[in-house]
Parts: sequence; structure tokens; C-alpha cells
Amino acid sequence: MKPTVKLVIFDAEGTFIKIHPPVGEYYAQLFREVGINLNPVELQSRVKEVYRLVFNENGANHRWNQALCFKAWRSFFEILFKDYRFEPWFDSLFEKAYAHFGSKDCVMLIPGFPEFAKGLRAKGLKLCVLSNWDGRLHSVLSGLGLDKLFDRVYTGCEIGYLKPNLASFLHVLSDFKVKPEEAVMIGDSLKDDIEPALKLGMKTIHYQGEDYQDLFLTFQEQLLRP
Repeated sequence: MKPTVKLVIFDAEGTFIKIHPPVGEYYAQLFREVGINLNPVELQSRVKEVYRLVFNENGANHRWNQALCFKAWRSFFEILFKDYRFEPWFDSLFEKAYAHFGSKDCVMLIPGFPEFAKGLRAKGLKLCVLSNWDGRLHSVLSGLGLDKLFDRVYTGCEIGYLKPNLASFLHVLSDFKVKPEEAVMIGDSLKDDIEPALKLGMKTIHYQGEDYQDLFLTFQEQLLRP
């Protein structure tokens, strides 16, 4: 008989919400407000590069908190736009961008997810979020009315570890008092979500844009039936 599934852990961005418009497009729009035209496609590529530099290289072993994450985002912005960092409007643009990514206006909901989550809750499962976003994720989810779908929402900057650090997963499992084999990780990143969960013995679903109605049927068939 299969071990009983008690907990479903979701990644956030790329799994049930998507940043929209894309970060590069948003930044290009932001800088047009001060008369500077930037290529959104080139910006998007640069965003990924600078994010890896600031967060990923030290993220696995670094102990984070919300204050350090804020400083990291400030560093990210300064590196990304180093040619403009001494302009008189630079600080206000950073503050505007930082606030934007803490509001519901920075994302779009992936269709079908609320029904999927409610279906799992109806099966008696606990649901939570484990994300490398920072504490602003709470206001994003509450603005969309999604916070009530989850028993808890964890961000790496609040619990101290970013994925793929196994400590972040162990923190969640400990909080819910479940064994790894009793939990399912659903996420879009092999590196951050799926591989570390598998190392701990958790079940996983690698989300790649499937229709959530179809995914619910798959979930029932593969993970809930004895």
C-alpha cells in the first residue's frame, strides 16, 4: 500500500502564479518614466544573470532573513542598472519597483489552480507554499485572494534558507509533523523544487504548464489511490 499523502507543498512563481508583465518588460517601462529607453528582451536576459549572481551563488549555504533579502534586492537593482545608480531619481525607482513586486499587480494567476487546490483540500490534505520569494509574497497572495487556500506560506527569506537547501524543506516537514514520504512537492524547477525533494524521499510533480484539471486527475490516480 502506498504511504498516505498528508501534505502538498507548492512552489509559487511558475507553478500557480506567473510574473506578468515579465520582469524585463516591467523594468523597461519603469525606466521610460525617466526618459530612458531600454531593450526589454536584453533586460530579461540580464535579470536572470544578475539574480544568479546575487542570490544563487551563495543562496544554498547562506543564512537569510528579510533584512538581508532587502539588501540583496537593492544590490541586484544597483548591479542591473549600474550606469544610472547615481542619478537623483534612482532611489525612487528602486522603491517603486520593490513595492510593485509586493503587489498582486506583478503577477497573473495560472488558470484552474484555485479549483485544483480546493479539490486537494476536499480530500483532507494540508497545503502550503515554499518559495524563494521574500515576505512580499504574503501581500501578493492575499491581494489575489489565494492566501486562504493554504495552511501556511513559507518564504526562504523568512525561514532562513533558500531552495534548493534541504533545510528549507525539512523546516516545512517539521512544522507539519509529516515524514518526507507523506509529502508531495509541486514545482516548475528541477533544481530548486524537484531534485532536493527527491533527495529527502518526498513525492514530486514537475509542473510544466499542464492543465490543472488534468493534473488533479493524475494526482488522484498516482498519489491518492492505495
